[in-house]
Amino acid sequence: MTYILGKAPRPIDTMIPPNNQLSKSLLGVAVGLVCCGYAHADVFHYKDGRVISGQIVGRPQSIEVNGVPVQAWTVQIASGSYVQILESELIRNGHEPLSAAEQEYAQGVQASPPKTAQDHCDLAAWCTSKGLSDLSDAHYRRALDLDPNNKVARAAAGYRIDSNGRWVKEEVIYGEQRGKVHYKGRWRFPEDVAIEQAREQADEEIAPLKKQLFAWHSAASFGRSEAKKREAISNLQLVEDPRAAGILADYLLDKIRTPPPNMRMLYVKILSRFPTAVPAITNASLTDPEPQVRNEALNALRAMGATNSIPTFVSYLQNSENFMVNRAADGIALFNPPEATLPLIYALNTEHEVEVGGGNTNYSTQGLAFGSKSKKEKRVFQNSSVLAALTQITKQNFDYDEDRWLAWYASVYASPVTDLRRDP
Repeated sequence: MTYILGKAPRPIDTMIPPNNQLSKSLLGVAVGLVCCGYAHADVFHYKDGRVISGQIVGRPQSIEVNGVPVQAWTVQIASGSYVQILESELIRNGHEPLSAAEQEYAQGVQASPPKTAQDHCDLAAWCTSKGLSDLSDAHYRRALDLDPNNKVARAAAGYRIDSNGRWVKEEVIYGEQRGKVHYKGRWRFPEDVAIEQAREQADEEIAPLKKQLFAWHSAASFGRSEAKKREAISNLQLVEDPRAAGILADYLLDKIRTPPPNMRMLYVKILSRFPTAVPAITNASLTDPEPQVRNEALNALRAMGATNSIPTFVSYLQNSENFMVNRAADGIALFNPPEATLPLIYALNTEHEVEVGGGNTNYSTQGLAFGSKSKKEKRVFQNSSVLAALTQITKQNFDYDEDRWLAWYASVYASPVTDLRRDP
């Protein structure tokens, strides 16, 4: 029960029946605050669905009700009107201090109560900006009561105009008419939901493996204990679960928390067991900063017979960095693919932009030294790895003479011209 300690000139409870549309909204509470004239107040949620708001007076006290000690608050709900609220009558965590935004809302409504549909829409938009979604929904619904054709309120309430120009709930348009389902706040096709759910289930199933691999990776790559490092490496060497390929590939190619070279080489060896890891190993053979890691990756690709890496290598023949062109050619040379002949011919001599400095320019591993003047210019490079791969594939050698290579290519691969003239 609620104990009335003083005379109440107006109803002391803001009654919100549990099944009412506004039962989950703070609108009724805020109205109670405005009526009571309190901008700084707390809200109490009863187990029976009632919500009471007001100003707490003093500190909570322990009183006995039917011989049982219960914490109680004395709350002023109007000028000269007080109630005593028992904690045992509230839902779990039913005492809710109003946030600063809710207090600001109460002050604003008290100063200028909304009257028209537009007033409620404006107030709803403000509530949305402050994160008061329940209040926002309540004001949009009130705007619809006042103006059923209000477009903003209709849209906010989940209505859309269908092909016949009628206001229809989203679930009718997207669900019944378009065959979509509402999933995670969006209307989506069932097959898209099924794919996402399958992916989520796979992520859930792989979570224990991912956790274990991360522990071994951290200990082996960055741990201080040599014993734990050796143990982690031994465990990683035994990994044969195909689901581990994607996780280990991420470790191999991690540019933010890069593991040491010996661990990257280990990951290449482990990943060579899984055909799905070819893209990651190919990437490492091209982009890893350490030559020994790149060589390990190339050896792995050769052992795997990973001809599906060829398109990636061919695409790098046109890279803006000259060293990447030659690395790509080294990858192509693993498999001697005839289809790479023409791209290799065009990559024999490639033009690249380089940075050059003045007479006293100092160079370092970090680039030009501070204070030096530099400029960019284009230069043509002869690519030795490209020539080596081309010679290996074709058993020909025309050095870097692109015209001679193209003439030879045309003589071997070009279709003969058919004489279209008819006999007389």
